Amino acid sequence: MNLSDPVMAAVIGAAATFVTAVIQLTANARRQAAERAAGKPASRKSGSWLAIFALALAALVGGYALFRVSEL
Repeated sequence: MNLSDPVMAAVIGAAATFVTAVIQLTANARRQAAERAAGKPASRKSGSWLAIFALALAALVGGYALFRVSEL
């Protein structure tokens, strides 16, 4: 796969953003679980985890499809 420099930079940036978002979601979920286990209410309720991961997956699939179409 021969990618131009701007495309490679965009791919690296998108991957870094995605990994950072997953790390932050995991840390937030652990913190909320610890608060609930201690009997405290969670500081705030966030959206459904399934919805968040579905959106991330849809963005990944859409980006890959756009990449494949642009290769043609």
